[in-house]
Amino acid sequence: MKTIINGREIKLFGKKEISVVLTEIVSDYLLNGFTFNYSDACRGSQGEELKIDLTNDNGKTNYRIWLTIDYFGLNGKRLILTVKKYNVNGRTFWFSDGETLYVKEFYSICNGKYGSSDNDIFVESKSDYEIIAKIQKERWKNSYDDSKVVYLSKSCQLVALKIIRKRKGYKNTRIDDIESIYHRISYGYGFRFVNKDEFQIKTIK
Repeated sequence: MKTIINGREIKLFGKKEISVVLTEIVSDYLLNGFTFNYSDACRGSQGEELKIDLTNDNGKTNYRIWLTIDYFGLNGKRLILTVKKYNVNGRTFWFSDGETLYVKEFYSICNGKYGSSDNDIFVESKSDYEIIAKIQKERWKNSYDDSKVVYLSKSCQLVALKIIRKRKGYKNTRIDDIESIYHRISYGYGFRFVNKDEFQIKTIK
């Protein structure tokens, strides 16, 4: 996935794309003689999204690939992919311990619905995140700014009438039934009627 911001292409990462990054890292280790490590020491800890344990010396040394989430600022959310090396001593491998070999960060620009992370969208640099967050903030501000509302002329309302009539309960709507149609920047279109309920849509096609 990708998007264009200010003429620059920015790569986007959903769950699928991040899974590909993880798979490539694990595959590289496996191709270099590592195997998955399963032992009592390879237990989970709080705060992890995913972990993968690998070894190349029959479990004497453990290489753990971590995927963790943390939060920053007011609404910032970051996914961190980390590879750490541990000397096995029978204890749980805590994230705060071990030798860090690799770190890659992903910054969320779109959080999943209802607290789910399934639909999160990330970018791979904080600078890209800050650019997009600034645009999102401005759009959110505009959606509540009455000065950004533009009312459509009667001729435009005639064009929009076919869209209105496709909506259930509005099939027989006439132009005289329309009180006003407005466009709020970064929000969508609102339809107000003389004797019917108002409704909104994102775009008019």
